[in-house]
Amino acid sequence: MKLLFSFATIFMFLGFTVGSYGDNHSIQAFVYVTSKQTDPLAVGDQMHLNIQISGGKSVSGYEMIVGFDPTALRYIEGANADYLPAGAFTIPPIVTENAVYMTATSGAEVAAASEGTLATLTFEVIAAKDSTIKLMDVILSDSAGMPLAVTVRNGRIMATELPTNWDVNEDGKVNILDLTLVASDLNVDAPANPRVDVNRDGNVNILDLVLVAQNLDAGSNEDKPELRVKLVVPTFASLVSAIPASGDLAFNGSITVTFSSDPGDVTASAGTVSGSGKVRTIAGPFTLGALSLTITWTNGDGSHTLTYNVTAPDTKAPTITGGTISDGAEDVDPEPLNADGIEVIFSEDVSGNIALQTEAGDDVGWIGRVEGTKGTLEPVVGKEIGNETTYVIKGKVFDAVGNETDVSITFTTKGKE
Repeated sequence: MKLLFSFATIFMFLGFTVGSYGDNHSIQAFVYVTSKQTDPLAVGDQMHLNIQISGGKSVSGYEMIVGFDPTALRYIEGANADYLPAGAFTIPPIVTENAVYMTATSGAEVAAASEGTLATLTFEVIAAKDSTIKLMDVILSDSAGMPLAVTVRNGRIMATELPTNWDVNEDGKVNILDLTLVASDLNVDAPANPRVDVNRDGNVNILDLVLVAQNLDAGSNEDKPELRVKLVVPTFASLVSAIPASGDLAFNGSITVTFSSDPGDVTASAGTVSGSGKVRTIAGPFTLGALSLTITWTNGDGSHTLTYNVTAPDTKAPTITGGTISDGAEDVDPEPLNADGIEVIFSEDVSGNIALQTEAGDDVGWIGRVEGTKGTLEPVVGKEIGNETTYVIKGKVFDAVGNETDVSITFTTKGKE
């Protein structure tokens, strides 16, 4: 409880304000874990991690809790990096058994770049095992103390088996073949096989031969691989947009989310997720009132929270609000219709189909389209409508939640002059 109180106190002291994210469809920032170390690390080695940001805009402060597995890593140090303007105010990291609280603010100044390093952390590897660097309660602040939209991706540490240094040819055995490889490169400055420098001191000499000789097995010569760990940074997906991004959401409505690449398995804290590839749909029903919807995905261990106000079910069907022709119109001149076509305007965005038919129900052959709030009928050469004839615009349209409307507009063309 004391630690939680400290976090909350610092949170208010630095001027961060709890509130909903902005209304923009575009996701503003992505925070994730990375490392410049490429070689797997042994027990006792230090692991240097960076907390990176990309897509940042108007960022003047951050707050986060970095969780780690204390049976795999031991915290050594952490610090604010150089993403925020020079002179940013920082609180020394607050460390618990399995987490590090970090925060910094530059006040009225904002970061000049959209990408960079927010903070750095150093751990000692105490066990070669799989674990996770988890980013929790990440908040980015603008200069007014308001939170900015953010997506996070945890860091995944993977254990891997590596041949021991003295298994020079990496065949799983330590024998005369390994001794021969080292002996053939004695005193060579830049050997073709860097593994002949068994003790990794930059020289190939008698010390390397001794290490191999000391690990020769008089029996099977089997050499047990060594377990090491490294931070795995896979190709990851980030959330690009959500429509709607916030505001009112119908009880039986839906949200369309788009990712930078295939996000893998997507889950949501409410609703039902469907779709594939980069675009997924989260459909209701949702519980009425305030909704904090957390979306998570497996490609990159990403997560993002959207906020809405869920309103009563939308049961109102779309209506026809205008267009080229009114239902029941008579003495309609066919000439401008044959030249420009026909439009039908609806009260909201719809999908569906419309067609131009004769009174008997035969299709005239015009091209019908429905997009947004408009339905169009495009004339086709050789299929012009004639005089003194009754036609019917027929079809069916649906709004975003499935409310449907039958389209039936009858009109009669005028006689020949």
